[in-house]
This record gives sequence, structure tokens and C-alpha cells, in this order.
Amino acid sequence: MRQVSETERHDPAFSQQDDSLPAEPRAISGLALAALALGLASALALAAPYFWMLPIAGVVLAVVAMVSIAREPEARIGRSAAVAGLTLSVLFGSWGVSNDLTRQQLLYQQSELYAQRWLRLVLDGELYAAHQLKMAQPARRPPGADLAEYYENDSEARIDLRDFCKRPPVADLIRLGPNAVCRLVRNKQLDTERDYQGPVDRIVQHFEIESPGDPDQQRSLVQIVMTRIRDSQTGEARWRMESIDPVAGPNR
Repeated sequence: MRQVSETERHDPAFSQQDDSLPAEPRAISGLALAALALGLASALALAAPYFWMLPIAGVVLAVVAMVSIAREPEARIGRSAAVAGLTLSVLFGSWGVSNDLTRQQLLYQQSELYAQRWLRLVLDGELYAAHQLKMAQPARRPPGADLAEYYENDSEARIDLRDFCKRPPVADLIRLGPNAVCRLVRNKQLDTERDYQGPVDRIVQHFEIESPGDPDQQRSLVQIVMTRIRDSQTGEARWRMESIDPVAGPNR
């Protein structure tokens, strides 16, 4: 290799020629590209909570990519891609969490409303209607049907209604009567699954029932499981009182 003399080193023409040589191209950061890809994939966080790991991973990867690029700015590019990935991950992640929390709150409110209505039917002695709401939708009588006649003529339904009214805590609710007061104590659980009909939401809630006119001030705590089935074809949501059980114990 030819050595550069001291004269050439200070020669303006030589210096200009040397400065005009193309610089080494900088490599695109693979971490930045991966962060961008995760940011785009984070849109799946809007579909289900188990996709929330995507925006979390996208944020972590984007931060690591930006730190790596900042340490070697002369060797790596891609900060814009990392910033875009970070923005998308934060956007879709927060959007997904917000959507899920809002939906959960709405389902709890609707479940409480339907459970309160069902409890009131039992307490008011509207046992035919209460029993119908425990059935799956296809087995229920159509609106306006004569339920008294139906249970009178259908021995299987009549026996099922009789057993339903004898089981605790339904029998206890019937005994308390229309003066009893129902109050939501806590929202315990919400699960969502899918079956052949569409999404099924199962909500578990605890209610306290007391009779103000009772000198003993009897109170009972019950657990009600409400299910909400949304028909994937019609979009119609239907509620059903799936089960009711007494809650006992000191930590109830």
C-alpha cells in the first residue's frame, strides 16, 4: 500500500478527494424491524386478552432497539422503525386493555340486572317465569304463552319445576316472599368461551337477600351464575340463569 506523504496530507486537492470517498453503509437494526413487526401484530390485542403479550414484547423490543442504535449511530439505522413499533404497541395494547375492561364492566352490570329480575320473580312467586329463564333458549315457551297451562299439561316440565322449587336456596327465597331485598355483594368471576352458537360469557356474582320485616333479620348469601350467549349469525344476545347455590362459611 502506498504511503501518504506529509505533502499530500496537507494538499487541499488530496484532502478533498479523500473526503469524497463513499462512507461505509450502515446496517438496518434487526431489533428495530422486529419491534415494528410486533407493533403491527399488536392489533390482535383487540381480539382477546391472551394476545396482550404481543404489545408488551413490542414495547420491550423497541426500547432495546433504540438503545442499541443510540450506542452505535455510525453503524446502525432504524430508529424510526423502532419508534413506530413502540407507538403501535402502546396504542394497541392500551386500546385492547381498555376495551376488555369496558366490556367486562358492561357485562357485570347487565348480569346484575338480569339476576335481580330473576330473584324478584322467585320472591314474588312468579315461579313459572323464573323456571323458564333457567331453561336454555330453545326449550323455553314463546312470549305470550300460557305457562300455567303448559306446566299443567307437560308432566316432565311440571316435575322439573317442582324439584327446582324444592332445592335450596330457591325454597328459602320462596319462603322469604316479596318483602325481601336483594343486593349485589361482589362480582366474582367472568369467563368467555365459544361454542357452536357463538361466544358464551359466564358471569359469577354473589347476592345478599334479607327480609326487613323478619324479626330475626334473616340474611342469606347466594351465588348466581348467569350466561350470555350471542348468536354469531343474528348477533342477538340471550341471557340465562344457569345456576344458584348458597354460599356458606365465615369467609363467604
